[in-house]
Amino acid sequence: MDVVYGEGQYAQGDIRCHGRIIVDAFKLYLRGPEGDLTQTFVPLEKIARLQRNRGGVTIGVRLSQANQYRVTLKMEPVYIKDLVDDLVRKLNLKKKLLRPVWVGKVYG
Repeated sequence: MDVVYGEGQYAQGDIRCHGRIIVDAFKLYLRGPEGDLTQTFVPLEKIARLQRNRGGVTIGVRLSQANQYRVTLKMEPVYIKDLVDDLVRKLNLKKKLLRPVWVGKVYG
């Protein structure tokens, strides 16, 4: 089942994409007018860190010990809390003390 979190912008290094933010059972991605944007796929099992910012979310993705990157999603403020809450619940992330940061076992 796909859950849609409104329109947003994906940023990772030089890659910038606009589209609808979608989370399904295995990945987070954007869907543009021409279809799914494959360069925006983020596997949910590899998300190690979430940080809620003003106007968006920064996601730390750890593919392996040597290969990791950060993704920034800028989106409508009404959907930020819903997205973070759903990902934290689904991935069983733990909240850092007094900060809007959630981490997995990798960074725990």
